[in-house]
Amino acid sequence: FLVMRAAGKEGFTKQLVLSECQYALQKRLPENWGNEAAWAYFRGMLATTKEEAEQSLETNAKRWFIGDLLELDPLLQKWARWAKAEQFSTAMVEEADGVDPDEATSKATMRYDGLRENRFLFATLADLAAARA
Repeated sequence: FLVMRAAGKEGFTKQLVLSECQYALQKRLPENWGNEAAWAYFRGMLATTKEEAEQSLETNAKRWFIGDLLELDPLLQKWARWAKAEQFSTAMVEEADGVDPDEATSKATMRYDGLRENRFLFATLADLAAARA
């Protein structure tokens, strides 16, 4: 609310929304993959239709059409592949997880566990697919 209110109608841009989405996905979620507040913050900025996005511009709860934020798709698709995996694999460990092998594996395992059957992740992917159709 504060970010969007401070931006005003003129400052409410795709870059602002993308930046806030990336903040939630890359900074807040790694602290707790089941963090519903971070997922809700992320999802709260996204409109599922262009009409919803346009109507929101006249409110304090501005939203951006999810179909215009395809930059998010590769990361979300990767997470979905991992979430659907039957078991954790060391191939899910990324550079960002750290250089210490045990710590990196631990972080990647927590991400895997937090993403499995995550309703926010799969709802977002469904909305992206619908927006492309």
